[in-house]
Amino acid sequence: MSQITVQLSARCAWWLAPMLKTYAALCWLILLPPSAALIEWLVRRAIKVKAEV
Repeated sequence: MSQITVQLSARCAWWLAPMLKTYAALCWLILLPPSAALIEWLVRRAIKVKAEV
């Protein structure tokens, strides 16, 4: 039996938290619910995952 070691690392962009807070405040101001699709798109752009074998 062989063993494989995989190292995962994730990095989050510095702008994600301020962007989400600004978006939440904007949604609150205009009384609209936040768009799950937009939040998912932002998170996918901000988080980078790297795998090393």
